[in-house]
Amino acid sequence: PMMNRNLLGSFSTSSSAISDIALGAIIKLKETDTSRWIGEVTFQESVGNNDQIGTVLSPMNMEMSVILPYGMQPSDHASRLRLGVTNVTKLNQRYVWGSQVRRQFTISDDNWAFGDRTELNSWVQYELNQFVAWSLRLKITHQGKIVGKNSMIIAPVQAANPENYGGNEAYFGLGVNVVMDIFPGNIDRFGLEIMRPFMLEKNGLQMDSDYKINFGYQKSL
Repeated sequence: PMMNRNLLGSFSTSSSAISDIALGAIIKLKETDTSRWIGEVTFQESVGNNDQIGTVLSPMNMEMSVILPYGMQPSDHASRLRLGVTNVTKLNQRYVWGSQVRRQFTISDDNWAFGDRTELNSWVQYELNQFVAWSLRLKITHQGKIVGKNSMIIAPVQAANPENYGGNEAYFGLGVNVVMDIFPGNIDRFGLEIMRPFMLEKNGLQMDSDYKINFGYQKSL
């Protein structure tokens, strides 16, 4: 606190809601004995609130209700289109190389929207046996700043400034895929991946990103 004042107190706030609903299609573009090209078209609609209110402690030691900063809003009431192309090539009996580019952009919004996003992925997978495969992945993303503004988001924090969003990030990932036969029908596939950033060039003032853990389950019908 300024001027040797005593600690005013503390507070905790959060938000939760269903954020987005997406409907997409995967299209086989080309396939050979060793390679396949796949296209993606997805429409995404943000359905959560974009003006959710929370209670905070002001510098005057008063609790007050404010519209939470952009990053704490469940959605931005924007409609988006995501396009992508993926290639998977079998190098030999054990190694598979894949690459992917995806572009997500806003087609309509309500006052403000998170920036458009471009994502590049490249990975190598090594099949240890018919049940287990290891993978290494490089992921690079670019996201623009927030477009537009909510004039009622005025909390005295960096997250209330739309300039402090987006930027460039790059990650290395180590993953493992395990094939099992648990439930009736086709095989069950479990995936676990740990990702660590090695390049962060974020816009303005933002918190750094740390490790990410991805876990997935896939069942083919």
